[in-house]
Order: sequence, then C-alpha cells, then structure tokens
Amino acid sequence: MNTINSDWPRFQGSASFSSFFCVGITSTRLTDVRNHPHWQGNFLTDGRVLVRILESPTPREKTWKATGEMLLQTSDDSTTIPLQGKVILYFSRSGNDSVYAEIHPGNLLMLRHVPQLIPGPANPGQFNFQRYCLF
Repeated sequence: MNTINSDWPRFQGSASFSSFFCVGITSTRLTDVRNHPHWQGNFLTDGRVLVRILESPTPREKTWKATGEMLLQTSDDSTTIPLQGKVILYFSRSGNDSVYAEIHPGNLLMLRHVPQLIPGPANPGQFNFQRYCLF
C-alpha cells in the first residue's frame, strides 16, 4: 500500500509534463503560418498581390524598406486567392524619394510581381534568416 502512494506524485509529475508538452506542440503547429491553407508560399504564381503596409518605409543606403501584410492575389484569368502572411518590401531609391515618404501604415499597395520566399542558408550552421522571419 505504501508503494502505491509513493508512486502517485511521480505519476502526477509525468502527466503534467506530458500535458504541457502536448499543448506546446499543438500551439506551435497552429501558430506556424506555413500550416495555414492561405499561406503565401503555397501560391507563388504569376499575378498581382494586394498588400497592406504595416510600417512606414525607412530609408536605407540603396533602398527603402517597409513591411506589409499580404491580403490577396489576383491572377491573369481574374481569379482571386486570399493570402495570409507578411512580406518585407524593398523599393529602389530614385530621384523621387518623396513618393515613399507618403506611404503610411494602413495604405494598400498592388504589387505587379509576386514576392519571393527568402532563400534558406547556403552553408550548414549559417544563420537561417528564412526561419527567423517565419518565427
């Protein structure tokens, strides 16, 4: 009788750990954008993409950088696909930089080119910027 009572705390600890482990795996799987049916990586085809700007463009040495949220993609045959995911936008600096200063969060842009996925690391052990952006 004494051995049954002494095993109970060990069982409770194992059951609690297993429960938290399963909840963690499930929440990670559900929040990973790659598992969403409307993730942009599933629809890398020709067409136009509607993007909502999330932050104002900031000037860099040769480009302006902004982030946006992809909303939908239209193809040449007028089909529309809802999208989910964020995008990093780079605009080349030109003589008319005042155009980019007029872009504010909440503005909608229609892109002529479908954004590309960030390539994975070329070397083993190299920093994985693609994975960093996905998380």
